[in-house]
Amino acid sequence: MGLSPLTGRPLPACPTWVTGDVVYLRFHGSAVVYGGRYGREGLQPWATRIQEWLCEGRRVYAYFNNDAFGFALEDARELRELLSGAGAR
Repeated sequence: MGLSPLTGRPLPACPTWVTGDVVYLRFHGSAVVYGGRYGREGLQPWATRIQEWLCEGRRVYAYFNNDAFGFALEDARELRELLSGAGAR
């Protein structure tokens, strides 16, 4: 397993350590833990970083934690759309 940062903070404030070929990202919410929404603006820096990892041949898994308002599903779809040209599924 390569990376499991606390992604409640935006890049570049969130530290990233890649130590293997598999990158695991867990998104907990933005401003409000378990209740915040990242939106396109908050996810774009992560999409850029994920594309870099994919180009390096790494497998990247991004998980959006459940939240009280259902934003996790919306944010997951948004990230997938941002990565659509990068071979994301």
